[in-house]
Amino acid sequence: MSKLNPQTKRRIQLPDAAFFLAFVCLLAYFIFLAPYGWAGSDEAFYVAEPYRFVQGDCFFTDDWNCGQLFAFALIPLMKLRLALEPSTDGIILSFRYYYVAISAAVTLFIYLRGRRISPWGALFAALFLFVYSPLGIRNMSYNVMGLMSLALVCVLMLTAEKHPAADMYFAGVFVAVLVLNCPFAVAIYIIYALAVLVLTLMRKRGRVTGEGFGGCAFMPRSLMWSAFGAGTLFILFCAFVFSRASLGEILGSFQYVFGDPEHRPEPLTWLIKNVIYCTITSSRLALGCLAACVVLAAAIFFDKRRLLHRKLYLVAAAVLTVVYCLPFVRSNISNELMLPLNILGLTAYVLSEKRQKNIHAHVRSRACVRCLHAPFLKSALSGTVQRRFYMHRRERVLYL
Repeated sequence: MSKLNPQTKRRIQLPDAAFFLAFVCLLAYFIFLAPYGWAGSDEAFYVAEPYRFVQGDCFFTDDWNCGQLFAFALIPLMKLRLALEPSTDGIILSFRYYYVAISAAVTLFIYLRGRRISPWGALFAALFLFVYSPLGIRNMSYNVMGLMSLALVCVLMLTAEKHPAADMYFAGVFVAVLVLNCPFAVAIYIIYALAVLVLTLMRKRGRVTGEGFGGCAFMPRSLMWSAFGAGTLFILFCAFVFSRASLGEILGSFQYVFGDPEHRPEPLTWLIKNVIYCTITSSRLALGCLAACVVLAAAIFFDKRRLLHRKLYLVAAAVLTVVYCLPFVRSNISNELMLPLNILGLTAYVLSEKRQKNIHAHVRSRACVRCLHAPFLKSALSGTVQRRFYMHRRERVLYL
């Protein structure tokens, strides 16, 4: 490997120093703030679910909540907590610290692996994942674990070069964790497997040479190793479930699980209409911004010299993103902010010259826009200040 010149070394050291300084400050802040509370609802649910399964309950037969699968990933943490302290006093606080520790580890991993592609892109992507938590619940919720798992899968696939077998095996493990937290995410893996199959057929016909699109992560051997990883967790889950209930008992419980009145299955047409409605009403300026996005997309598509004009298009996309985000300044709902962040990211990806090697442009541009938007930090930084500084005595049984 050729030596880096001094200027290159300085460019590499600057994002490293900036990252670790910000990381240490945020980590200290989150540790300090953990005892004072994070979210206004659901936090106890994410601790109660794994606790009941450690106590002897079985999935599906003893619990009819359709979101119960996430608890399997938390059973080791719950056993560790109960081994250190059998009492439930302070158990929620313990899981807050677990969240901070796991989130910090994920942040470090994403930066150290992502910096191979883009040091500054990895810095923004890692730190803002560290700061952000869906709905402001900074505990081990299925939203948080799903987001972390998806980020780890993407980073492992993008950087799977030196040890592709190990990287893809653990990518498969985290795909399984993602599916436990969001069962619909299994569609992502199916699409990935189909993409690998199509690329393999194209290689045999000579239409694709070498690794082609996506690098070694889209080779058949990578799919095999990821399947082994996902299969490992699947086998462990089946062993745990069938050690406590028979197949007949589990199948007989599905009618109650899917009949949960709080999570009724809706027709596909209703879901599509609801997604469209929520997208349009996500912001007071959403409809106008979305219409402008259509115009921008059409201009990029029909412009044969789009690469020469990409700075103009990127500025237009950045302006649209910021304008779309403005109404969220006084909003308590931060999840819908993910919609406008895709405008600049997708535009950057489309306008990159080598798309399969510049997928990080999407991640980097989304992360950079987030730092312009204060409510994105609200869920982790400001939201807790609004909570009560001291808790009532009867709340301390679980929290403190």
